[in-house]
Amino acid sequence: MNTLATRTVGDLVAEDARRGATFKRFDIDFCCGGHATLADACRIAGADLAAVEQALRAPAPGGLAPQPRVAAWPPAFLADYIVAEHHTYVRENIPALRALTDKIARVHGAEHPELAEVARLFDAVAAELEDHMESEETVVFPRIRALGQPAAGPPLRDLVGDMEAEHDEAGRALRDIRLLTDGYALPADACASYAAAFAGLEAFEDDLHRHVHLENHFLFPKALTLEASLPAS
Repeated sequence: MNTLATRTVGDLVAEDARRGATFKRFDIDFCCGGHATLADACRIAGADLAAVEQALRAPAPGGLAPQPRVAAWPPAFLADYIVAEHHTYVRENIPALRALTDKIARVHGAEHPELAEVARLFDAVAAELEDHMESEETVVFPRIRALGQPAAGPPLRDLVGDMEAEHDEAGRALRDIRLLTDGYALPADACASYAAAFAGLEAFEDDLHRHVHLENHFLFPKALTLEASLPAS
């Protein structure tokens, strides 16, 4: 049987997006850490490589639909999809999550002091993502849509490098929130707002993983490859 150990986790999820759920179960980062081999990712996460390989080879649960076949989509269409699907999600959910994390930090902070740091981290990552999405929508994605036309400003590769660095920062902040909350585990005294905040934060993190994966492993490589294939102007 061929080993999966030497393949990158990003490539494995690109091949079948349903594998993202398996990596989440083993606490393996497949978006910002997607360039790591499976063996290295398991070592970083403290996961058993053989167990992860076995889980990846198991048939996907019938209820999990595969990712849309983004590998066939041109970069411009993929950029539009990311804005419509993921940028919209982020903007719609930030206000409620800011309010909820602030509320539970005020109400439960004495018993759970880590909630103040959760609120601070989320506020910071939300502000960073708002600026990040604005940069993508006004600078990076228009450049991608206009590939082949004369363009001013930094090379696309430099812009992509900046976006990927910001992805890493957002991913680290949300991972810190996950660690602070022990994987969004609710304490015995959790109220409805507490539960809603943790459920919302986990869903927000899951969406960011899919969002970053689409950009780091599909959109940006496609755009850079297309740019390299164009005749010099």
